[in-house]
Amino acid sequence: MTGNRPRTVSFTVDERARVPFAIIGVLLLVSSVTVVGILESRDTPETDVDPMLAIDRTEPLVQSELREATLRATDEAARAPLATTADTPVGNAIDDPREDEFERYLKLLIYLEAQESLPAAGEELRDVETTVELESVDWDDPESIEDAIDRVDLEAGDGTLEVTLDPVSIHLDGRDTQLREQREVTVTVGTTLFELRERTQEFEEQLETEFLEADGYEGFSRTLATRLYALTWAKAYYDRLDSDPADRAFENVTPHNHTEVLANDAVFAVQEDAFGEGAADPYEDRVMRGAAACLAVDLGDDVVEADLEDLETLCESEYLFGDADGDLEDPPTVQELLLWLLEDYVEGEMELELQVHPFAEAAFSETTAFRMGDMEDEFNETLVETERFEEEYLDSHYQEELGNAEEIDVFNSILDDIERLSDDAERSEELSDSKSRIYDTQVDLTDDTTQHRTLPSVDYSEGPIGSENHTYEGSEYHVVSSDDADVTISECDDESDDLDRDLVNIDVEFRNTVQERATWEGNENATNVTIRSEERQIRYTATFTISGSFAPDSNIDRSKGIETALEEGGSVGPVAGSNFDDAPGKALDELFGTRYESTIESRIEAQSRDILSESDLETAIDYETDGKIDLESGYLDAWLENELAITHVTVVTEVEPLEVDLFEMIEGDSPIYELESEVEQLEEELVYEGVDGEYENPPDMARVELRQRYFDNLYAWIDVMGEIHDDSNDAADSMIDDLLGGANGILEESAGFTQGMIADSEHILEDESDDELARADGSPLKEDVHITVDGSPTYLQLEPVEREEVPAVRPEEEGPVNPTGTTHAPLGSKYENEVGFPGAPVIPWPQFFFLQLDAWQVEVQGEYARFEVKSTSGDGSSTDSTTYVREDKDVHLDVRPETELEAGSVEAIEFENSVPVVAFVPSPTLLTRGSPGIGNIGTDENQSVTWESTGPEFEYED
Repeated sequence: MTGNRPRTVSFTVDERARVPFAIIGVLLLVSSVTVVGILESRDTPETDVDPMLAIDRTEPLVQSELREATLRATDEAARAPLATTADTPVGNAIDDPREDEFERYLKLLIYLEAQESLPAAGEELRDVETTVELESVDWDDPESIEDAIDRVDLEAGDGTLEVTLDPVSIHLDGRDTQLREQREVTVTVGTTLFELRERTQEFEEQLETEFLEADGYEGFSRTLATRLYALTWAKAYYDRLDSDPADRAFENVTPHNHTEVLANDAVFAVQEDAFGEGAADPYEDRVMRGAAACLAVDLGDDVVEADLEDLETLCESEYLFGDADGDLEDPPTVQELLLWLLEDYVEGEMELELQVHPFAEAAFSETTAFRMGDMEDEFNETLVETERFEEEYLDSHYQEELGNAEEIDVFNSILDDIERLSDDAERSEELSDSKSRIYDTQVDLTDDTTQHRTLPSVDYSEGPIGSENHTYEGSEYHVVSSDDADVTISECDDESDDLDRDLVNIDVEFRNTVQERATWEGNENATNVTIRSEERQIRYTATFTISGSFAPDSNIDRSKGIETALEEGGSVGPVAGSNFDDAPGKALDELFGTRYESTIESRIEAQSRDILSESDLETAIDYETDGKIDLESGYLDAWLENELAITHVTVVTEVEPLEVDLFEMIEGDSPIYELESEVEQLEEELVYEGVDGEYENPPDMARVELRQRYFDNLYAWIDVMGEIHDDSNDAADSMIDDLLGGANGILEESAGFTQGMIADSEHILEDESDDELARADGSPLKEDVHITVDGSPTYLQLEPVEREEVPAVRPEEEGPVNPTGTTHAPLGSKYENEVGFPGAPVIPWPQFFFLQLDAWQVEVQGEYARFEVKSTSGDGSSTDSTTYVREDKDVHLDVRPETELEAGSVEAIEFENSVPVVAFVPSPTLLTRGSPGIGNIGTDENQSVTWESTGPEFEYED
């Protein structure tokens, strides 16, 4: 579609043969005139050519040239899609925050192509000649370049591009006429440029999308995570349950060579997702099946049930494989290999009995502040005597060093760290809080204050004699004399068993003798006059009742009432003095600040001359209307612990264990929840054991409250452990964050990701690609458009490559014409084993591990030397193609002979991403076979030699 003709403006060295439609049009026009000349051989009168008709006939030729110019420009933009502008006149003109830089760049290319080709649209008709031109561009002036860009308008559609060029100058020179017409010219062309760019950008975005930013299993990080999780879990479960305790198969769970294979497999999957099914690199199948063979060989014949001899042959032959000789079968794909490993070592291999015992002990420790380290001395002998638990189970449960730990020196130090964390855990307030919920009492006051007579009133309506010489100044009340205040405090004789009852009555009586005095001020020589009312004795009374609500915030059944509350007594509890007998006195202290009548009387008498109303009396008494008091609970702690221990032993020996597959605790609804229904059958009976109708006394209530707290904590532990396997509740992430030092929610997200991946591994990991080419969006101007991807190198390996191996390798910022060779690093990887062997326990007490957890942060960096996306259209007999190329190179415009102007640069496809990998294995307490623990043991280098050095011009360090 492009021709090899001299050009004053060029963009790239790529040139293709083309015959401009404008020339064809001119030839046809000349031919038609010649034919007419032959047919009409006789002389005819000369007629003038309509100037506007000549201009109108030129415009289609302009459109044809503009269409061709646009197609050339879109091809050039695809081959060098500018991404970053340079600090040059051209680059600064393209750089405009109000518009997309790439579109402005394309506009400039179209203008340049049009400026070169539109002059060919002029024609001669007898003595009339038309010429076409565009405004010239001063390449040293950014404003002039911007004006050129602004003369082009683009409207992208589905596979189409509408281009408007305004103005286009068409000049007409005739014998007697000269005209200059400026017109707006619009053309529409079919192009996949924008779709290829959009899909490439989507591919880049997916490569860069972080694990926590993505949804489901989308994006490179999560696609890689499905593969890393599957392989990591399979390795962890093989070592934990099947390997020789003295010889772990995988001392390094996340080696770089395995990450390389999985990362490439994920990249190809993301390619297909971004560019369409079947669009991935055509060499994908060859390189990935060979890489999968190498991965299988590296895992070993004890792990992979396959003919490793054949696979090793395929691996060593640099990924050349097949059954050409009739001997070798195709190796498994990465997906098939991962599915085998999951099926063999993760799914259905971990049958165990799930006891309520660990949850109950956690609840007991949390409720009483009883250290887990002391549990064995307290309960082991008792539990053995019940014959419910085997001694081996209890020994393993309470052991300070797990079995086979002597094989791994670091194991004991990890246990020391966990024990230190356990010692620092703040779990000492539960018992005190339970007591407080019983012995904290809400007190409220009802009051009734009365003034029994009205105040006296002076008669000053007419004023004193000679009132015309006086001015009324006002009146005020004076307390002439006061009697002593009389306050009576009495405890209420409430014999009910209610937990809400009246405690204290306070009666107040007080008298003041009051007189009103009116003052008239004398004018001139008149004296002041005071008129007095009668003296009247006013009686004030106030009645207060303090009521108490015992254990208002408790979790017990308050409707049961209490037999002995405000006096000592009751057989429950270790010592006397643990009832509510001090409630009336403390209630007085809380609301009145005193429990003595004389104190209140003194307050009233001290302010007697200010007491003229009911509110004045209330102010003088000085009291609050509500409050909370903390009653003395006595020495109940040890007794409450012993009482709860009896309840605890009953729970752990009478709740039946659940037969579960540990894998069920990783996918679907956790079976842990089923323990709740078993516990509920005992709860009511055990919480209120010994309570016959009503509570005997406050210690009896405290015992019930503590039992209820124990059961609440037990349910909480069951719920938390269930939620972590369901990954659907914030409590799961909160629990892991709290117990393992916090991970900002990533553990919760990872747990849910793992559950979903393992639950639907075949669907998530299966290779859905086929040999069909991916189709582009429909275009009215193109038919049967397909897309293919070609990356250089196809396989991003950790080892650097040379130009001899990958021809696309070039120095930094150099295009394909640069002959200089260099070393290119396609991929780099790094990992951190966040917890380390043997992993962290989900429940962090040294005597018990329910699950052991470890986490890895696996990071990868990659850069293609060149990345091409090609669209083809046509039926085979006639095809059209556009190739969108991303590589690290500068972009120059050839605007003058031997003159290049820098516009900016193209960016290579590069990425950096990370995957948080979380894995759980059953504790050796639950399953003693295999090798305990999870995590890396070896000291392999945790980053590849190419880390932080991916891309061109890689240099090995000395």
